[in-house]
Amino acid sequence: MPTRLLLCFLLPLSLSAQFQGGSGNGSTFSAASSAATLPLTIVHFAATSAGRVVHLHWTTQNEVDTESFTVERSANGRLFASILQQPAAGSAGDRQLDYAATDPSPLPAGAYYRLRVTDFDGAVTRSEVVYLAGRSQETLFSLYPNPAAGAAVQLVLTDAILSTGEVTVRVYHTDGREVFITQKATTRGPAPFLDLPAGSYLVQVVSTDGRQQHELLTVVR
Repeated sequence: MPTRLLLCFLLPLSLSAQFQGGSGNGSTFSAASSAATLPLTIVHFAATSAGRVVHLHWTTQNEVDTESFTVERSANGRLFASILQQPAAGSAGDRQLDYAATDPSPLPAGAYYRLRVTDFDGAVTRSEVVYLAGRSQETLFSLYPNPAAGAAVQLVLTDAILSTGEVTVRVYHTDGREVFITQKATTRGPAPFLDLPAGSYLVQVVSTDGRQQHELLTVVR
């Protein structure tokens, strides 16, 4: 499980955002505005494990009327809480600005992070979600291809969970909607999973003995 994930996205006043993880594929979302100004660009966003803390860093360009950045954290990828806030420069022309912050008490089992951008007029935009694994998290399953491009996703259970007999699999859209749930027998080798619409999803596998793992899945078309 990688310990560094990058999030790159555009946030203009005619908003556009792009999530980028592992292989560089992503998904976009937008919200329109009639203001004719240069877009705020988040050039780089990263969450990196460093011993007992998590370092967060992001770089912006073309800040205009941006009040603050808030980092939100979640244990399950659906229920988020604000853990820190940084004031924005507000207006910085076309200069690039660097921001840094620290999560001093990261969740031992890993956590999901996202960035909330607040403008002076109160408008709020949230990024896509990035996941940073805990140092001791047990790998129970893997998904491939991930990102998936126009193909059914394969679910592969590891030896660590095969002896439990049965697992519960849930899939949530990253906006919190549950889109799939099933119970399946534990079998060795890849099994056809789902042919999902384009988007970002949180896949959860729970064993009968209570162990669980979450993985982010990106589907592009």
